[in-house]
Amino acid sequence: MDGPGYFSSHVVAILSIDENGSLQTLPDKQDAAAFYAFKCSFGLSGIVVECVIEVRQANLCRADVDLKAYDSPEALTDGLLCLRKGYDALLAVVILHQLVCFVEQRYRAGAGNVKPMRSQPECEAYRIAKRLAIQRGFDGGSLPQPKGIVFSRYDFINEYWRSGETESRLDFQYYEHDIGRLEQVIVESYRFTRAFQQKTGFAPTSWATYFVHRHEKKSKPYGIYSGGPGISCSFDPVYCNPNDLLWQQFSKEYNRLAIDTLGGNPSPIQTQWLRPGDARIPKKLARSRFTTLYYQQFLVC
Repeated sequence: MDGPGYFSSHVVAILSIDENGSLQTLPDKQDAAAFYAFKCSFGLSGIVVECVIEVRQANLCRADVDLKAYDSPEALTDGLLCLRKGYDALLAVVILHQLVCFVEQRYRAGAGNVKPMRSQPECEAYRIAKRLAIQRGFDGGSLPQPKGIVFSRYDFINEYWRSGETESRLDFQYYEHDIGRLEQVIVESYRFTRAFQQKTGFAPTSWATYFVHRHEKKSKPYGIYSGGPGISCSFDPVYCNPNDLLWQQFSKEYNRLAIDTLGGNPSPIQTQWLRPGDARIPKKLARSRFTTLYYQQFLVC
């Protein structure tokens, strides 16, 4: 709700090991261009040993949770955009093939607010259910729909466990889109998903949707969120079994729609089954000692 929604934007200094094995410190103030470029290198410029994180006041959130249904992908898009305008932050878990949307709408609780004890049992029940749903890749079960719960953002940090081979667990594909293309993204993704489902009987369990404010170009010159000031939205298919062959097939085929047709920006550390050229990392950021065969296919001059 306050500032960009991606972690690296809050990093203000980095201690790393360069290709010669020497420690180097990069603060954001003294050598801003090198610092911002390093943060976009996916580890190809050096090994991060330590980072200094900007500290912000922990403001309380107030949230309403709801389940909504729509009669078309266009109506789903309009619904998401309207919900987002009414609140300070929005998380949506979309069951796309059914046009159903689980939404968590957050807004600032305001100065002087405290966590009301009467609402904390309800808040805790939702926190535990949400954590388990994320861990399991939204595989079955239902989530509570509390209204007006008050909490700190750190109360809802995702927690993961070492899953067994046969346990349901989160797997996903990541794509960044500009908010102006959201309707096209949802409409085309719905059409693709329904066609794939009719052909194979398979559909992802859900699609994670959230919105991120982008910084100016100089502070994020390369990679995702590098389009300059504006709002990005993710639309990420989620499944509960990384080893499912139909999920893997879906992901590979959907890459071509999301990247080639819809112009989505994938992440080489969060998007699977990428082909050479799907992601673009400037060659000047890569040091040969740190550049594996996987990353070599994404280097551009």
